[in-house]
Amino acid sequence: MSADNRDKRRGSGASIDKRRRQSPGGGRHSGRPGSKNGAGARGSPTLDTGRLYVHHITTLAYLLSRGARHNYVEMTTKELGRKISKSQQSASRHLADLERDGLIERGPPTPTGSGGAAAGRGGHTSVRVTRRGFEELERLSSVLRDSIAPVDSADPTRITLSGVLVSGMGEGAYYMTLDGYTRQFRSKVGYVPFPGTLNVRLGGRRYMEAVRRLKSERAGRMIDSFSDGRRTYGWAICYPALLRAGPGAAGSKTAEVQCDLITLERTHHDDSIIELISAVCIREATRISDGSDVTVEILPE
Repeated sequence: MSADNRDKRRGSGASIDKRRRQSPGGGRHSGRPGSKNGAGARGSPTLDTGRLYVHHITTLAYLLSRGARHNYVEMTTKELGRKISKSQQSASRHLADLERDGLIERGPPTPTGSGGAAAGRGGHTSVRVTRRGFEELERLSSVLRDSIAPVDSADPTRITLSGVLVSGMGEGAYYMTLDGYTRQFRSKVGYVPFPGTLNVRLGGRRYMEAVRRLKSERAGRMIDSFSDGRRTYGWAICYPALLRAGPGAAGSKTAEVQCDLITLERTHHDDSIIELISAVCIREATRISDGSDVTVEILPE
């Protein structure tokens, strides 16, 4: 049975934090070496801007807003500086840097200046964003989109995750049968899970961010840690969900199974893997196998 000890549920209710602080800290949840990834492993994804310097992004964005993707746009560096809240000299340097890196190109001389470096005090010039410049901004835009949680704008309480089924380590079957867990699952979740957890590898950073938001913003149903006198087993938190598989999963039509996304105190998994439990064997109920595409809708509590 996997677990997640890295998210300390910052920003969640004080009652949850209190229960966790009171949970016994010894022992292992799964019998595997405790894999507690630090903040460096878990921290926010690095935003790689590639060829773009951060202070050049607004310059390119402004040029695109002026129609510079397909046409040369005439302006002065003084005007550009005013639009990007920089001095005329800084705006001129931005254009020179972007031209040097092949992200923009200068146009032919204008009647009031030249297409090269700033001409006179006005700094008249004409520029166009190159294909490379547009692709860099497009790539950056994709990174930003992937960093935004996939929340339904019509209903912010609904979160939908997407990924593929992968095999786990096979230890969930044992831990799901422990009396200290089964009694709590029955009373708090409403069923005793089928022995084992279903592992889904998420399809991108935006889904990982959605799970992080879920754990920080919702209380879930707490399964407290317990001890059998020899070992202490960690806590778990369950979030009601609906798994959808198909169409085309093993030749089947779209199938749905009620389940819970479960986060646990210790785990070998990184943020790209989520674990699901259900009263039934999800693989058999949906006829899915490793590599099958699935979606998981987190339901309101």
